[in-house]
Amino acid sequence: MSREVYKNITLPPNNWRGKIRNKRRVVRGLPKGLSIVHIGDKIWSIGKLNTKTNHRVIYSPDGKEYHLYGNDAIKLSAISFDWYDESVINSLRANHSQVKIYILTSILDSVDNWCFDLSNKPKIGDTVKVIYDNGTVKNIVFSGEFEKIKKHKYSDSSFDADHQYMFPVGYRIK
Repeated sequence: MSREVYKNITLPPNNWRGKIRNKRRVVRGLPKGLSIVHIGDKIWSIGKLNTKTNHRVIYSPDGKEYHLYGNDAIKLSAISFDWYDESVINSLRANHSQVKIYILTSILDSVDNWCFDLSNKPKIGDTVKVIYDNGTVKNIVFSGEFEKIKKHKYSDSSFDADHQYMFPVGYRIK
């Protein structure tokens, strides 16, 4: 396991089997309720949802704070909130792929530049930047339809490929 440094904070030491001693698997010195999100080689962090005010804070690598309130803070929860009650939603941590999508489309870029309605299609042959449901961004030449991308994930018990797909969420014309 490689060591990472997060603002002068290092990962906890490993035991002789290579497992992290801290059972919560958090970075030593990182405040409770904060989780780390990697975007490229930068490390962002996001706080836990405040249940009383529906408030959440995102911290950039250079120390800036971005405050989210209301529905923006709730939609970054770890599960879909259509069929769970509000108390379950507020106790959950952030979904890292949703946080990546939010940071890439709202903080690092203007949300007005992105189209999340995939029924509005760009012209065929345009170079389009597509963001997928796991936070991956790819530049593609639009062929008429937004296609899901197949990723191979192999299981340990057999050598058969388990196919995992990335589905497009939004796009931006370059």
